[in-house]
Amino acid sequence: MAVRHHELGNALLEQGDLDGALEAFERAIAIAPAFAWGYNGAGVALHRKHKFDDAVDAFTTALRIDASYGTAADNLGVLLRELGDLREAKRWFLRAVELEPDNGRFLRHLADHEPIDARNPLVEQLERAASAAHVPADLRIEALFGYAKALSDQGRLEEAFSALKEANRLRRETIAYDQQPLLQSFDLLVDTFSPAFASAVRNCGHPSRRPIFIVGMPRSGTTLVESLLAAHPDVQAGGELATFELGLAAMPRIQSSSSLSELRDALHALGATYISDTDDIADGVPYLTDKMPFNFRFLPVINAALPNARIVHVRRNPLDVAYSCFATYF
Repeated sequence: MAVRHHELGNALLEQGDLDGALEAFERAIAIAPAFAWGYNGAGVALHRKHKFDDAVDAFTTALRIDASYGTAADNLGVLLRELGDLREAKRWFLRAVELEPDNGRFLRHLADHEPIDARNPLVEQLERAASAAHVPADLRIEALFGYAKALSDQGRLEEAFSALKEANRLRRETIAYDQQPLLQSFDLLVDTFSPAFASAVRNCGHPSRRPIFIVGMPRSGTTLVESLLAAHPDVQAGGELATFELGLAAMPRIQSSSSLSELRDALHALGATYISDTDDIADGVPYLTDKMPFNFRFLPVINAALPNARIVHVRRNPLDVAYSCFATYF
């Protein structure tokens, strides 16, 4: 029964329902208090909810129950690196790789953690995992990205680019993508959120000045900008939040038959929901950054629902962005 709740928690994580996922993992733990998978799942949910101390405790408990649990060790390393504890993060990455030497994800995280020189045995491990038939395809792809990074660190740029080409070729085969619906959604945004529309819904949104939306292409520098802003004591870093998109998805669909008053009310409710749903993350700090890059798609709606929100658009040389995306495992 505990395993079923754990599987439900994972499914809810995939859907972005962090509260539901955490509840499912906690039910699994209640049924089986020594269930390490349940604590690891709870740690993932808590991490995404920005409950960092609780997440560290959950991963640590999972490892105390099962010291051979490589995924929990790797997850703890990822969290500690995010918190700036680089030495401890490396210790757990090394532990994860020690437990599962051919796990491409663990190897990639370790390779990404610091520069890799030619004497580092990690280079051979990455190369072996990237080509081993017994390693699952998704983990071979991650190993290839890590291998490319290690080669690049050593100045072996042609070899690194070849590894990246293969990594991206294999990765592309796993992705079903149709650009037409996305292009149609852009057209709909342009048609719907005209200057006349913006004028009609002006000042209908929630008045909070707390949100700072940081938008731009992935790898354009949004993380750096957030770090700079969060260095100020009045700014809390929220990271990449799906909060606005989830709130928008729950809002009544904008249709031509809707009255203007209903639309204004819906936009105010959307802004209020965003503020309410981010209260815990803001933790009483006056300003909260939200650096979900793809929020650029919703800027007209954000401007209507939260008219006092700041919007920071980060731009970088397009060639640099393209290569950085090419070299990054998302």
